[in-house]
Amino acid sequence: MATSEEMRTCRAIGHAWYPIDASRKPKLGGYLESVRCDRCTTVRNRILSRTGLIISRDYDYPFGYSDAETISGTRADHRAWLLKELLLQAKEQTEPAPVVKLRRKGVS
Repeated sequence: MATSEEMRTCRAIGHAWYPIDASRKPKLGGYLESVRCDRCTTVRNRILSRTGLIISRDYDYPFGYSDAETISGTRADHRAWLLKELLLQAKEQTEPAPVVKLRRKGVS
């Protein structure tokens, strides 16, 4: 299951789609294309015409996705949150490890 952070990342910068299925759907007048987000697992289904025009589209969001949407409000709020998280990670990676001084036994 996707975490709240993964869902918020998708809200901030968009989904990371990869294809999972495609099939011909003559009754619908074209083709069904399905993709899934690698981060939050949302699935997008699109019906495409024979020439590639989008006829319809729907999304199947994972449980809790709408909660991530309302945590901070707007998409700009999510982008600000993501920037803060990335800057904190970068700071943690560049800070030197603390130096531990060991004392020898019997030395004051």
